[in-house]
Amino acid sequence: MADTKTIEMNKDVARKSLEALWGQDYDTIDDLCAPEYVGHDVTVEGDIMGPAGVKEYFKAIHSGLSDTSYTIDDIIAEGDRVVTRGTSQGTHSGELNGIPATNKRVTISDAVEFRIKDGKVVETWAIPDGLSLMQQVGMLPEQGS
Repeated sequence: MADTKTIEMNKDVARKSLEALWGQDYDTIDDLCAPEYVGHDVTVEGDIMGPAGVKEYFKAIHSGLSDTSYTIDDIIAEGDRVVTRGTSQGTHSGELNGIPATNKRVTISDAVEFRIKDGKVVETWAIPDGLSLMQQVGMLPEQGS
């Protein structure tokens, strides 16, 4: 069982990782992400491998969503796990997951679970609200429509 200091350090690593990725500070990822990192994301076929894979994944997001911002709405930690619930916003100004640009402003909620070892992220499980994104860009009807 991790002590309070370790849990707070793990929360800080998760927080800094999200701030770096959404802020396009890709150089910081090498300091925060372990070389053996594995990322699981329900919107991606296969796993995201290593710091280079994380950077490639987020560069693709930022090429489809301009002027992005991210807010951590909640953060909970126990042992080597940290779970965040967050909200990203941006303008769908480029292709995103095969969806052509709509220039619509979108808001996407997500939940991310981090596993942290020795001060580095070694594994994540991300669950973005892809259904809401599809509705906001007009690919699917809004609920109740």
